[in-house]
Amino acid sequence: MKNQPITQVPKSKKQLTWGLICLILPTALIFFSMLAYAVANFISGADSASSSDLSTGQMIINVILFLIGALGVAAWLPGIIAGIILLVTRKK
Repeated sequence: MKNQPITQVPKSKKQLTWGLICLILPTALIFFSMLAYAVANFISGADSASSSDLSTGQMIINVILFLIGALGVAAWLPGIIAGIILLVTRKK
């Protein structure tokens, strides 16, 4: 039997995929965290309309959403730069 070569994804396809991920993912993280923060606070605000203090669960959710948003903001500029480089340098 002959050895069949393992088919690999071409490098240009990988660069295209990672380039698009680097461009889209940080912005998507920012929008997701803002939307989820608004929804979570709307739901918890409707639950306790008279109380002005935050419950422990709501504080934990707010901190997690803040960290997701901060990761998106921190990765935004490097992601744009890396995405552009990956898209420009790929072989066609």
